[in-house]
Amino acid sequence: MFKYSASFAKVKAMSGKLLTNKDYDELLGKNSVGEIAAYLKNYTHFSKDLQGISEMDIHRGQLEEILIEAKERDFIKLIKFEQGNNKKFLLTYVLKYEIELLKEMVRLLKSGLLSTFYHDVSKYYADHMTIDVEKLTKSKDMTQFIENLKGTPFYGMLFQLTMENGDFSIFNV
Repeated sequence: MFKYSASFAKVKAMSGKLLTNKDYDELLGKNSVGEIAAYLKNYTHFSKDLQGISEMDIHRGQLEEILIEAKERDFIKLIKFEQGNNKKFLLTYVLKYEIELLKEMVRLLKSGLLSTFYHDVSKYYADHMTIDVEKLTKSKDMTQFIENLKGTPFYGMLFQLTMENGDFSIFNV
């Protein structure tokens, strides 16, 4: 119990910022992204994250990105607090993050838009990631993309998928 008491206290303190059932009910009654952003900005802990944005000009993608960045900052606060096996376990979230980035990049590569990919990776995530996002965005085709994954946990699996099918489908990811 003592081993996890500090972690429990940190999680308990952070859980005070979670949206309540009332918040979700209010959000469900909103008719636009602007109304949702205004509610989050004025009545929740996201006010700091949404400061300086215009509720009437924000679009869904921008709001999603702001909320994702807030979630990542909270996660980093939690993981920096942990040590040992707890930290190793939480670092699996970084692996999930890498997988999501790779899936997005493969979709863009297949549609010929990979050079337009931009994602602001936090320094903490970048320090713990195995993929080189900048190198991957310079890939001209799927073969080069997979070659640029050499040395990562993803290379063998994606290379094998390509070898088995002769081509790589985003549906394999």
